[in-house]
Amino acid sequence: MFARVTTMKGSPDNVGDGIREFTNQPQRYGREDGFMGKYLLVDRTSGEMISITLWETEGQLQATAATASKQRQRNVQAAAATPPSVAIYEVAYHPPEMA
Repeated sequence: MFARVTTMKGSPDNVGDGIREFTNQPQRYGREDGFMGKYLLVDRTSGEMISITLWETEGQLQATAATASKQRQRNVQAAAATPPSVAIYEVAYHPPEMA
């Protein structure tokens, strides 16, 4: 399993807008091969947001690069955020019940 981790910092006043934009993504990613889920972590005080999307294979993750880039731009605009940082990780462990 592989994860795309995106970190951005926006105005604390716009975190709710960032959350709303993120919750509109299921219909976008839900159709992609290998999509296994997503998470959004927020710090409402600082305005920092971290999104994590999970994919069966690195190839499936990479195949969504263009879609992910467009979505990041929507999230940046919604949250009035600075340009995001993006990293790809192999998921080395996850509890079996989450597979």
